[in-house]
Amino acid sequence: MSLNLNQNSNQNLDQKLNQNLDQKLNLKSISDNELIKETLNLVQKERVLLTAVIHYLREINQRRLYSAYGYKSLFDFTTKYLGYNEAQAYRRISAMKLLKDLPEIEEKITQGKIHLSHISIAQTHFKQEKKIHNKELSHQDKLSLIKQIENTSSKKAQSIVISLSSSPEVLKRRDQVNSISTDHIELKFTASREVQSKIEKLRGLLAHQCPELTLGELFNRLCDLGLNEWDPRKTFAAKKRCVKKDSLNNQANQEAKLNNDTNENADSVLQLGPKEQLAVQSSSIQSIPMQEAKSKLRSKFKLKAKAKSQAQIRREVFQRANNQCENCGSSYALEIDHIKPQALGGGSAADNLRLLCRSCNQRAAIEIFGQQKMDFYLNA
Repeated sequence: MSLNLNQNSNQNLDQKLNQNLDQKLNLKSISDNELIKETLNLVQKERVLLTAVIHYLREINQRRLYSAYGYKSLFDFTTKYLGYNEAQAYRRISAMKLLKDLPEIEEKITQGKIHLSHISIAQTHFKQEKKIHNKELSHQDKLSLIKQIENTSSKKAQSIVISLSSSPEVLKRRDQVNSISTDHIELKFTASREVQSKIEKLRGLLAHQCPELTLGELFNRLCDLGLNEWDPRKTFAAKKRCVKKDSLNNQANQEAKLNNDTNENADSVLQLGPKEQLAVQSSSIQSIPMQEAKSKLRSKFKLKAKAKSQAQIRREVFQRANNQCENCGSSYALEIDHIKPQALGGGSAADNLRLLCRSCNQRAAIEIFGQQKMDFYLNA
């Protein structure tokens, strides 16, 4: 699914643009009025271009085209391939998403009434309200907020949004990951008092083992517990060991029971008289020798190889892919994908399955079934 990237064409385009700019930007020779007029013209063109970039990003996202280039997400593609810094990429993607919900704001962007920073602030507020109330704000409520923050500074817009927020203390602080050295990062996030209470209880439980346990060390232990609990590869290995152990224990118990029953039968026969012993030995109960009975019991446990369950196959696919998307290497929202789709006759055996992240899975479906058909599911 990976594509070859042609960087030479981009470099040639840059050279041509630079040459044209060098020829046109002879600013010393133009008048003051011309300078202001041309600047205003360029600013307007810049806004139009910005709107165009947002539309292009939306189409790239709709096609999941970044997955075809081996990138984990649109953000990853925007920063690493298009060259935006993280803040620029975040603001443009936020604008792309909001423009889809509120197409009315396109004209406001082109006119310069709202900026990318406004959109980023508004989008953060909309997401937060959805989390708190478990439903989207209405179309009209979103437009009303945009109306209040247009033609304001970023600081003023932030203040307006905080005043309207159901949880302003959370809105003021976003999750942050800051690099402080080659081996360490700084994590910042907002949590409830309930989380703080749970942290203190955990520290209390570990007080004897680790009396000076830091939040970073505690978080590390919790991550280990989570990975041991939810990692499909480890779950499969643990269950496999348990099944094998249970099977061996079962077999040993059955053989021990057979030995005991056989010995008890032999003792009871010896206590009978000669005639009774002869009758018992000729009966069907004692017609099978002990060694033959043991042999039959052992063969009972040597079962034929059963078809693997879908759960086992799923775990094996995760194990084989090492819990990473086989196209882009992402570990986010992993899904089992049929290489030859079931709709086209593909089976569910392990050799027809692969592990892809959601975006790469959707891109694979687009390549097979076409954009038009997949739009129905992607836009649902």
